[in-house]
Amino acid sequence: MIEIWIGVISFVTGFVSFVYGARLCWECGKTCHFGEEPTIKKKKLRFYLPAATGFFLFGFMLIFGMYTDGFLPRYIYALTSAVLLSHFLVSLFMPSFKRDQRHLTEQNHFNNDQETCQPNLYTG
Repeated sequence: MIEIWIGVISFVTGFVSFVYGARLCWECGKTCHFGEEPTIKKKKLRFYLPAATGFFLFGFMLIFGMYTDGFLPRYIYALTSAVLLSHFLVSLFMPSFKRDQRHLTEQNHFNNDQETCQPNLYTG
């Protein structure tokens, strides 16, 4: 019975660490813009990125603890996965990677105007 509770507590703790890490990466990516000066981005990244990596490291240590033996391989796998995941999520949530719908509608309108000037060769 105690082993079941340990497994449940471990699962919930790992899940919460991934949620908090993803939330920190989302906040960092949302506030960092490519148009900003690098010094402003560095200050934001110095605060959010290590904290998110720490949360992910803790969660990955719990996951890899179930599948690997020994502390060193578990730590290396968890650290590598935490760094890659935190950097990926920060770059994923940056606003410059999202579509600008206004730009797309203007481009489609421009293409439609060009197409109306072309002769329609497919009419019978």
